[in-house]
Amino acid sequence: MQDRHCAATARLNDPADSIRITLAFLAPRWSTLKYEVFDLHEHIETLVKPLDHNSFNRAESESAQQQISQRLR
Repeated sequence: MQDRHCAATARLNDPADSIRITLAFLAPRWSTLKYEVFDLHEHIETLVKPLDHNSFNRAESESAQQQISQRLR
């Protein structure tokens, strides 16, 4: 019994066997898993829109111009 445990532990310590075990575990779910990851990626993209730097800089410069004109008055 102890020999089996040692052999199983030795197999788990081998990186190639660890990869095989992981792939064997994920293989049945891979078809649904890849769609779940893709859906999550799309959801994140819709939540985090890229900033339009031109409009941000334009708004910032307009506010700076307004502050300067108020100080000059």
